[in-house]
Amino acid sequence: MGHPQRRRAAARGDRAQQAPLRGVIAHRAPSIERTTHRGIPITTVPRTLVDLASHLSLDALARACHEAGVLYDTTPRQVDDILAKRPKTKGAAHLRAILSGDVHVTLSQLERAFRKRLKGAGLPLPETNRPAHGRRVDCRWPDRRLTVELDSYRYHHSRHAWEQDRRREREARARGDEFRRYTYGDVVESPRLMLAELRALLR
Repeated sequence: MGHPQRRRAAARGDRAQQAPLRGVIAHRAPSIERTTHRGIPITTVPRTLVDLASHLSLDALARACHEAGVLYDTTPRQVDDILAKRPKTKGAAHLRAILSGDVHVTLSQLERAFRKRLKGAGLPLPETNRPAHGRRVDCRWPDRRLTVELDSYRYHHSRHAWEQDRRREREARARGDEFRRYTYGDVVESPRLMLAELRALLR
């Protein structure tokens, strides 16, 4: 047994550690999918998306899913695996709709500009941000067997993103699609060559 004053001090320290922080809401779960970042335990990216589903708007959740796929190679199947364990999670219906592509959400200014160019040129609009063989793609015309990825510097400047871009191209060709990649300059600044190429491909 320790000195009574030391025991009381230790008890106060334990209560201080358990006391909630102002502005922080703590949640407890019987099990949690986690990993580590620089030695700090954190939830995995798919689990974080499931947790965010109850707090974000549909557009914000769609953007989070898009960034998770681009930056961390998160796939719809990985998120579905978490949802299968937590089917009653608040926001699960929205998350499933986004993952399956049932809800059209424009994710970026570049995508909006691309669709505007297509409309102005009288070209058919693609399906956007829908899964294709387990991975979400920016733009796809399934009946024309054409996939287009839109590259913004924000999401495509890292080595990881560069490697994922090459993988997406290989996957598109493996499913029998023509594949094109367009940048901000192609879409916004000098669209003439892009539109000419798309007219030939979508004819």
